[in-house]
Amino acid sequence: MNTTPEPTRRPIAWALAGAAVAVGLLRLLPESMKVTNLMVVGGLALFAGARLRGWQAFALPLAFMAVTDLGRHLAYPDETPFDPFVYASYGLYVAIGAASLRRTESPLKIGGGVLAASTTFFFVTNFGAWLMKALPEYTDSLATLPVAYFKGLPFHWPFLIGDAASAFVLFGAFAMLTRLAHSPETVRPQEVCV
Repeated sequence: MNTTPEPTRRPIAWALAGAAVAVGLLRLLPESMKVTNLMVVGGLALFAGARLRGWQAFALPLAFMAVTDLGRHLAYPDETPFDPFVYASYGLYVAIGAASLRRTESPLKIGGGVLAASTTFFFVTNFGAWLMKALPEYTDSLATLPVAYFKGLPFHWPFLIGDAASAFVLFGAFAMLTRLAHSPETVRPQEVCV
């Protein structure tokens, strides 16, 4: 078992998370000025779950979403902010990061985490759209649920690309910076006891 205690201060992880938040403020731009759904929030939430600790890992992406949702609502009153299904999905991103990416720098495992989180987001948010009858064709009939998923497909691919790009930049920069700085934050995979 790995006996090296985890560092309590995580300046490199926080600096990268802060940089992601700064880039994520592009979310406040009108839809015509950004690539739809190509955001850093998913990568940030996975990274926070894997590299930050406890409540802070959940608080950072959810607070970022709340602040930018409020900003977007003030700028574009027709938009509906604070979708509980979106917030629950980002909470699941953090949980996936914490459960499966905390002790790894493997690009394959990180890619698997991105795929799992983005797919979860797709299923949860489109179920929410169906449940809340976001479009007139969504009825109480379960027969219209596949329609919600079909209509969500065009939005899923840019989201998956944005999640993957932001996650690989964050995790890659973290691995590089912790090695260059000889930081105690460097990920050390757990030793296997035989």
